[in-house]
Amino acid sequence: MCRFFLLFLMCAFSTAGNAKVALLGNVEVVAQEFIVETDSIDLLDDLLPMERARKIAHNTWAIRVSPTALSALGVEGGYTSQALSLMSALAAVDGVKHVEPNYLFYSVDQNSSKFEGEAAPTHHPVYPNDPYLRDQWYLERTNVPEAWSYTQGSADVVVAVTDSGIAFGHTDLRENLFVEYRNGYPIYGYNAFERNYRAHDDHGHGTTVAGVIGARANNGWGVAGVNWSTSLMSVKVLDAGGAGSVESVIEGIYWAVDHGARVINASWGGGSYSRALEAAIRYANDRDVLFVAVTGNSHSAVANYPAAYDIPNVIAVAGTNEYDELVYWSGGRDQIDIAAPGSNIVTTGIRGDLVRVHGGSYATAQVTAAIALALAYQPNCSAIELKEKLFESADHLRSLRSFVGNDGARLNVGRFLESL
Repeated sequence: MCRFFLLFLMCAFSTAGNAKVALLGNVEVVAQEFIVETDSIDLLDDLLPMERARKIAHNTWAIRVSPTALSALGVEGGYTSQALSLMSALAAVDGVKHVEPNYLFYSVDQNSSKFEGEAAPTHHPVYPNDPYLRDQWYLERTNVPEAWSYTQGSADVVVAVTDSGIAFGHTDLRENLFVEYRNGYPIYGYNAFERNYRAHDDHGHGTTVAGVIGARANNGWGVAGVNWSTSLMSVKVLDAGGAGSVESVIEGIYWAVDHGARVINASWGGGSYSRALEAAIRYANDRDVLFVAVTGNSHSAVANYPAAYDIPNVIAVAGTNEYDELVYWSGGRDQIDIAAPGSNIVTTGIRGDLVRVHGGSYATAQVTAAIALALAYQPNCSAIELKEKLFESADHLRSLRSFVGNDGARLNVGRFLESL
């Protein structure tokens, strides 16, 4: 049975993106919506009026009930009491295996600003010729140039960016996009909200994350991604307001795995424990796909999902600064597997420009990028082998040992590839 937190607190309403939100303490859910695991959705038809029922995975449905269905319960105490009573009633129906709220998730970053640096006048011959390379301090810190002596990446490695989408026309991204052809037309990913292939970014977060992973390098423009070449799969699970739900993220995860992703980046979090989301990540685990998730920016030890799932393919990441210190806003401090730079990151912006960003999202993207680079170098490595080598090859820093697992592990991409 799903664990529910702060169950008896009264809920308030607000707006996040386009979703109507019910707030239960610190946990936000989509109002009137539930995730139901059942053999047949027809079992519920006679029990309550549903405004929508949408299948999102095997035997798993997202349903939206009408306000009258809740009020008809005759339960006092507001939305929270009504919702809990409804879930209890549904869970008692024969054939219904599990019921939980449709938890909300959000993109995780601190802030961003337009970047206006000075182009490097000369280039070292072993480095790419991207003019703002010298502003990417984190590449040297994690020994990425050393890793580039082994490989610069491969278009054969598909990286799923589960986020707000990607700006497909960006000069530094358009050559590194995942592409499939349907009826002769190219598609670059999937939109889990509309169930179509319009996965272009309308928020900006996904584009910044994608640039860290795979901005096209050595093209004489902009910045260098950790992968000079890769296939960035745009899986739109967050809306124009940077918000998504259990429904959108698990549908995106299943789609990414089924369409060839080797590693999934999840620079979003929040919500609470979700059995349906856990099942989706285990689906990826069973198919040898790594799932790299941010521990959040909450500056607390509170568990942040999906990073908090204890599943073999999950890697929980937090951000560090230029001094190899855990940045003050890093959350989930009891669950961090590895840290990576997350402060003053220069990357691709949604308007075709460059931006400077801060947040655990970009530390997460660097770990995802390192795994993609490793897969380009050793494509037959299993997910578990890569995870073990990632932790073993990290720099183990005294400054991080109180907060970060694996003896204070901070990403070292060069040593990671050397270890393979």
